[in-house]
Amino acid sequence: MLYLHLYRFISLLLYPIWLLLLKKRIKKGKEDEGRYLEKLAVILARRPKGNLIWFHAVSVGEINIIISLIKLYHKKFPADNFLITTTTVTSAEVFEKAKMPNSIHQYLPIDVPFIVEKFFKHWRPNLSIFTESEIWPNLLLTAKKHSPVLLINGRLSEQSFSKWKNIKSLMISLLKVYDLVLPGTSVDLKRFSFFCQDNIHYLGNLKNAAPPMPYNSSLLKKLKGSIGNRKVVVYASTHRGEEEIIVNVHEQLKQHYKDLLTIIVPRHIDRTAEILRMTARHKLNVSLYTDNNHIINSKDEIYIGNVVGVLGTFYRLAEIAFVGGSLVERGGHNILEPGKLGLAVLVGPHTFNFTEIVQGFLKEEAVIIASNQKELYERIKSLFNDNEYLKKVQKNALKVSKSQDEVMNLYIETINKFLIA
Repeated sequence: MLYLHLYRFISLLLYPIWLLLLKKRIKKGKEDEGRYLEKLAVILARRPKGNLIWFHAVSVGEINIIISLIKLYHKKFPADNFLITTTTVTSAEVFEKAKMPNSIHQYLPIDVPFIVEKFFKHWRPNLSIFTESEIWPNLLLTAKKHSPVLLINGRLSEQSFSKWKNIKSLMISLLKVYDLVLPGTSVDLKRFSFFCQDNIHYLGNLKNAAPPMPYNSSLLKKLKGSIGNRKVVVYASTHRGEEEIIVNVHEQLKQHYKDLLTIIVPRHIDRTAEILRMTARHKLNVSLYTDNNHIINSKDEIYIGNVVGVLGTFYRLAEIAFVGGSLVERGGHNILEPGKLGLAVLVGPHTFNFTEIVQGFLKEEAVIIASNQKELYERIKSLFNDNEYLKKVQKNALKVSKSQDEVMNLYIETINKFLIA
């Protein structure tokens, strides 16, 4: 525990730096100007009466899983309330659009002792739940004083595992704070068990259990009407270094498929201007999806999704999807999302964040690996040219990623057991 006490002391000393960083992020437009004070535990929302379960999620993928979990939990236990914290504006927007029952969203307070204490004094959660790999020691220790603490869908990447092995005693101290750790995959189970076994239990992959991504039916109908029978490829959760490759592949494919439409949905929509500048150099017809523009014209070659929460709709426009963060070394993103919708799924070689899932898909010929631009072009062309092959990959992807409702139910039952009335 010496490391944890040292961290607590250092975090107090760093408080002025936290404030400076927050101000810089506000100036850069990376913080919600109307709500940034929530990160200092200046709270305007009231705590609801009755049980309150606090979930903390970081990424858009995590928040989508929590949304699915809460919706099903609410059906079984409608009286309970939920507090959801995130760190980014994007994740907050995803949550707000989901219109969750009995739920309040707040930005996570900075990990400084007196700020954290203020947060817990106000909300008084009956159960605190962290997701995947988010560890904030002050938050964790303070949560433990107020309620049981769970880590669900816990993830420990190979890189993180190697680092934590060098400070094993600190990791053991942190894991022992949790009443229960539920690893996300069997690989994560082995890694967590290296440090601690008493409170580690594997229920299954929660990401695999999430239902298909939601979509806007009226928007889908409108977009399908404007697209007609055009061939469509969706490139989802793309990162810097991937869009240039995608545009090059589009130009190659366009020589064979004149009606091709490429839809790009960047992982971070604040990069849209950067992507537009790049596409302008290629002299392509590019259209931007915004809250005010939902039209795809017949001359549009590239369509960029610039709004949070529409990926589920875009996936339903296509037969083929490439999941980004995998042609560059970002570890990839969730291939189950397009898989559940019956799309043929492609990824790059860097999928270390989803190793077990990707391996499961590969065994069933349900995902296609493209290591570079040349292979991405060839793989997509093969799918377009061979309808039987396309349908086979789509069928396999749907089969492998079929929703595992029992896993979600196991999570809900486990969470409810820890809830203190």
